[in-house]
Amino acid sequence: MENIYHNINILNDRSSKNYLLKLLLTASIVLVFLEVGAAASTTMEASYSSTIVNNTPVDTDVAPPIFPMCLYGTVWLNGETAPDGTTIQAQIDGEVRGSTVVKAGKYGEPAWNRLIINGDVNDQGRTIQFYVGSISADEIIPWHSGDVEQVDLYFNSTTILIDRRIENGIYYFYGAQLPSGEFPSFISYYPEMNPRVNTSVVFDTTFIVYTLNLIDNENSEEMVDEMKSKAVAFLLDNKLSHGVWRHFTGNIQTEIIPDTDNTAMVFATLVENGVNIDDESLDYMLSYRTPDGIFYTWINSEEWLAPSNPYYEIFKRNDIDANLNADVLYAYSLRNRTQSGIIRYLNNIAENKSFLNGTLYYPSPYVFTYFVTKNYADGGVSELEPSLDHIREYLLTTQKPDGSWGNDLDTALATVSLLNMGYEGPHLNKAIKHILSTQRKDGSWNIYAFYINPVHNIYFGSQELTTSFSLEALIKYRQMIETDNTKIR
Repeated sequence: MENIYHNINILNDRSSKNYLLKLLLTASIVLVFLEVGAAASTTMEASYSSTIVNNTPVDTDVAPPIFPMCLYGTVWLNGETAPDGTTIQAQIDGEVRGSTVVKAGKYGEPAWNRLIINGDVNDQGRTIQFYVGSISADEIIPWHSGDVEQVDLYFNSTTILIDRRIENGIYYFYGAQLPSGEFPSFISYYPEMNPRVNTSVVFDTTFIVYTLNLIDNENSEEMVDEMKSKAVAFLLDNKLSHGVWRHFTGNIQTEIIPDTDNTAMVFATLVENGVNIDDESLDYMLSYRTPDGIFYTWINSEEWLAPSNPYYEIFKRNDIDANLNADVLYAYSLRNRTQSGIIRYLNNIAENKSFLNGTLYYPSPYVFTYFVTKNYADGGVSELEPSLDHIREYLLTTQKPDGSWGNDLDTALATVSLLNMGYEGPHLNKAIKHILSTQRKDGSWNIYAFYINPVHNIYFGSQELTTSFSLEALIKYRQMIETDNTKIR
């Protein structure tokens, strides 16, 4: 089957826009039919809201029945399977809704002995918390009428839970990687990325490989190595002369010229994966910066940009993005080549809080906190320390009561930012607990836009990207608690 990626033009291609518009139009039509159907259904229900049974009117306009939720699974206590007779309570807002005892390390087994958690219509979606005595489980789940689920419970067993979730994420990546070695990417006119269509880019895969490099799991070592090997080959296949990279792959959107962001990220990925690569990429990019040492986005010499290019005027603007410069700084840091201009630029942005509304290509402020702290922690750029207090204050004051920073992507980016700064405390523990609670059954986290084409307002994102940052948070937290035995409270 022909790869559908090669049928998509992204920026100003009319066919791509028409396709997306058709998707939106189709969705609108479906909504109209749904609304008409719902109205018709309401009318029919109103017409037949009573039924005659044995010559007696019976009102049938009643709410659906509410059933208990039934659970079963394995129980871990203090790093081991819980002993027989351990009592588990399920509570909603402090009220006990069900209890059971552990047998052979499990609860709710066999099927007729499920943990039954009662509720009513007002309990739909409310949080269930599990207790062994005064110890709360690391797992929290929403109550849903009639659901029967396997939910393994972890009491004072954080590392075991995190290891399981990391492993689930690895399996998700393994199933998602394309034969080319690329990980899927999507575009949409909406930051929620719905509706969306596939595209094919170099950039996104670099982040996933970075996370794969952090994984230390003997059970998944072979899978991880295979994924990294395929991804590195994919990146090398898209290398252009002078050691630069475009955003899109192969023959897709060939009028889009190389840029410093993709070049820096791919270069860093290759270096971190032991590829024998010289500094041609870094040397070449030095020609595309301001006198103050701040890098432009586009590599726009005549070799790459002809006057006939439909985006000639855009590429000639020499626009600047703070997060792009942070990516460039990271690449140079791996070769111990200091870029003082970028460091001053980023510290100034952090001090002035001018990242709060996002940057040109990255709408979320948490992308800035992530990239700056990554340079500090993983790139060894200690000169960024003046930015940390400003970033820490912003993160701690914008966290929501549930431990998140809104969507799954921003939550992961903010959590990793705290970890990169060495923060330990209740805000971090709440964030990790939230990330653990939002992992999907397939091992992924929900998609949200990571960056944007600002000319056409087209967003880019994927479940793979969100999953990558979420796993990075869990891996770094796991490393932290292994060091100082901090526990989620």
